[in-house]
Amino acid sequence: MIKGAKAIGVRIGGLNKFQLVIYSGVMREIIRLQSEGKLRPYISHQFPLEHAAEAIQAIIDRKVIGEAVLVG
Repeated sequence: MIKGAKAIGVRIGGLNKFQLVIYSGVMREIIRLQSEGKLRPYISHQFPLEHAAEAIQAIIDRKVIGEAVLVG
């Protein structure tokens, strides 16, 4: 790891309507970090928009580490 760097991960998709307080807090923190320029998501895959099905399959097959982005 790079000196002075931090790695923080949260899977917000696992939170549900019964955990609104936690979800709200996580989202506020994400928005704050983004507004301060401290969030740099790792994009491991980029797919042309017309290959959206391929992108979804890559996520399902767990080939994506970080984020998959549709471009175009």
